[in-house]
Amino acid sequence: MHYDSDKPVFNSKSKVREVSSRIYEVEPVESRALANDLVSFDLSVDSVVATATLEYDSSHRFVTLFWGDSDVGETLDIRKIRNSNRVVGGNPLPENTIRVQHVYDVPAPPNRGSNFLFYTVLQDGEGRRSFGPAQQISVIPRYEFILRPVILEFNSHLDGALEQETEISIDMIAVHAGERIFHKHWEPDVVTNGNLGPLPTEERFPVFYKLTGSQLRHDIPLDSEDGIVINFVAKERENTAKDAWEFLVDVFTAEFDDSVIAVDNGQIRGFHPIKNTGPRQEKRYLGVQDGYFEAIMNIEMNLIVPLDRAPGQVVSD
Repeated sequence: MHYDSDKPVFNSKSKVREVSSRIYEVEPVESRALANDLVSFDLSVDSVVATATLEYDSSHRFVTLFWGDSDVGETLDIRKIRNSNRVVGGNPLPENTIRVQHVYDVPAPPNRGSNFLFYTVLQDGEGRRSFGPAQQISVIPRYEFILRPVILEFNSHLDGALEQETEISIDMIAVHAGERIFHKHWEPDVVTNGNLGPLPTEERFPVFYKLTGSQLRHDIPLDSEDGIVINFVAKERENTAKDAWEFLVDVFTAEFDDSVIAVDNGQIRGFHPIKNTGPRQEKRYLGVQDGYFEAIMNIEMNLIVPLDRAPGQVVSD
């Protein structure tokens, strides 16, 4: 098709009327009817889970949610959901309300978070459509650090030959982001040289002792600049004032002393999800005057996925 280069070309459904050789009149087109807006809308993000709460009216038929991590939307049939059991955490949702959750993938290293554009498309029973709410969201995965009760392992007797027990004082200190999140003190008497029967010395060990109350749980976001640092300070127990004072000094300075922190290959010290996830075991060698013993730590670093998982709940991933 050939167009006169001196004539403007209109690509519009509007009616165009030439008034003169250089003046054109364009009549407006009546706006197309749109679906009603949502009555209310709320979107929140916790760890890798986004939760959208939408209140619709009687005209709405479908709502399509675009979570930002895919070009394909998630379409919900309002009629089916309207008749479902809408209960979250034991509490019914308000009338004409949907609560939808979506699980995002953990970002690939070295990323520690992701940004997405969330938006909705509404359609009513007459087939009319409109764009619903849109919102930029940030997804920062959170992890739960779990430390099971610490086990002390003794492979030798750490006191005098006439003593039946190894008497020690031990403190455990945990620090995250400059804040002390755990501190406890124990003074166990561990039988390592008596009432062990006729076994030869090499078969009497190892001897294990559980530090009751040493378990720990703490949340850590993937974008945290600091890991969870766990330190131990141990000494053979003495009754002199001098030793007691030296022990208190050791405990006070332990959280800042790199010599009692596990060797880290990265820049982040301590336990961090960017370095390790899932279960693992780590041992610390703790030296005292007559030798050393070990502290065995069984830990987990688990991704937090806070889903409601209730009847009538819609979950996508």
